Amino acid sequence: MERTRDLIDFTKVKKTRFSNNNENTNSFKNENKEVVHVINEELENTQRIEYENNLKRLIKFANPVILKKETKKSIPPPELEKVKPYTIWVNFNDFLNVINRPDKIVFDYFKNELREEMNLLGDNKIRFRRDVDGHKLQEIIKKYVKKYVRCSLCGSWNTESVKVNNLNSLKCLDCNSTKAIAD
Repeated sequence: MERTRDLIDFTKVKKTRFSNNNENTNSFKNENKEVVHVINEELENTQRIEYENNLKRLIKFANPVILKKETKKSIPPPELEKVKPYTIWVNFNDFLNVINRPDKIVFDYFKNELREEMNLLGDNKIRFRRDVDGHKLQEIIKKYVKKYVRCSLCGSWNTESVKVNNLNSLKCLDCNSTKAIAD
């Protein structure tokens, strides 16, 4: 009988050990939660400050022309006068002023695209030998502007035609990009 008294009930021992461990674990978890919460707050503050600093640096070093809104330019539709047997593009000079290109280069482009016999008159008007469809001319104007005037990267109209390594190129004066243009 004495022997049974000396026996230890291990199930109770384990329970007490685990119950003490649970209390320690719970307190440890609570402390960890607090530490993790504080670390997360500090990390969020640091990230926000880094983001704000990087944004300020970007605005400082970025080209301010890109950041402001580009004013839309409108190309005047071609005004065609029919004088038998010719057709005259009366506002060709207005078109040249909008796109800021020399008349001879633009004239040669339209001559190749339309495959028409045409002349450049002294007051920057074009005289076509036959009737020319205004819609077809408008499509060619859009194609010319897209290929030779507007920057394909930022969409700016502030470009110039330059030669780089014996290649005709379109250089954007706003974003400084250069694009080779095949003739």
